[in-house]
Amino acid sequence: MEDRYTVESLYTSGDLKGWIKRIGCVEQDYDLEDLEQDIYLQLLTNGREKFENIPTKEEQKAYLLITVRQNIHSKNSPYYYKYKRYLKSDSMNYETIEEKENGGIENETE
Repeated sequence: MEDRYTVESLYTSGDLKGWIKRIGCVEQDYDLEDLEQDIYLQLLTNGREKFENIPTKEEQKAYLLITVRQNIHSKNSPYYYKYKRYLKSDSMNYETIEEKENGGIENETE
């Protein structure tokens, strides 16, 4: 199974943390740690079999990046309920994420 990750090998590789940093959605280490650990918890409790059955590392990476994005933006995500709704920390770069996703154009949906 060298051509794909297990949850444990993903954790020991540190790749998830690097991907989250490169996305640029967190500026503080504690936000990064919280988000990373919450993703691992979700994988271990709900999605281990699904994740480990994805055929390649590139597809697993895409799956994880979608999971990260959903956790950052969804008000129904475990990450939102544990951290974002209470803290609304200035350390999270929400405006930058919104601008990147909307091509630099603000799009009011509410």
